[in-house]
Amino acid sequence: KYKFRMRRHSETYNYGLVVPMILTTLAGFLAFVANPQSGERISLGITCLLTSAALYIVAFEVLPKTGNMTIISLLYVLSFAFSWTTLAVSVLSVSLYGVKSSTGVMSEYELVSAFVKADTDESGDLDKKEVENAVKKLGLPPAKLQKLRKKLDSLHGQRLTLPVWYDLVGDIYETDGLAAYHSYIVGIILIPFVKLERRKRKAFVLRRVQAAN
Repeated sequence: KYKFRMRRHSETYNYGLVVPMILTTLAGFLAFVANPQSGERISLGITCLLTSAALYIVAFEVLPKTGNMTIISLLYVLSFAFSWTTLAVSVLSVSLYGVKSSTGVMSEYELVSAFVKADTDESGDLDKKEVENAVKKLGLPPAKLQKLRKKLDSLHGQRLTLPVWYDLVGDIYETDGLAAYHSYIVGIILIPFVKLERRKRKAFVLRRVQAAN
């Protein structure tokens, strides 16, 4: 009886398939250090994804067909997963980087500026007459105007301070839609971040007002 032990030379597969696949996956992470304004993040992610697919096609042709999960197959699955992840994060980061501030008549800036313009006596708050003038000059649509008046009626004629006005603005202001967020999906993702930013911006505005007084 004779026994033959046959062994493939692994160097060909290591340096021809495994190492290039690992380097391609690592190259995809370079997207995180690229400037989002350059627009190369998405291109790099797609290139790495296609390169990983091409490498696996080559590996599928040269390797024997077995019914078991090989190390190269497992490596390809991980490489493909990481490439998809980096591509998705790149698309999201580029979309968020391109978000614009709202500048329309219903933007937060315009509505807060209305408080300053209506404060003719420079007392730091608005009386009933000043509030009425501010509401008239806003030019709000009927639905928004009705909502704002209900909020004001709940104050029972009290003088309106800037923090209270700021909270009212948060309920009625509108963004510039797609011009600000690019897509509905990005707008949904930004909802919690916009709320957090508004709280921080409110504290900052109040500090500036107190410092000015």
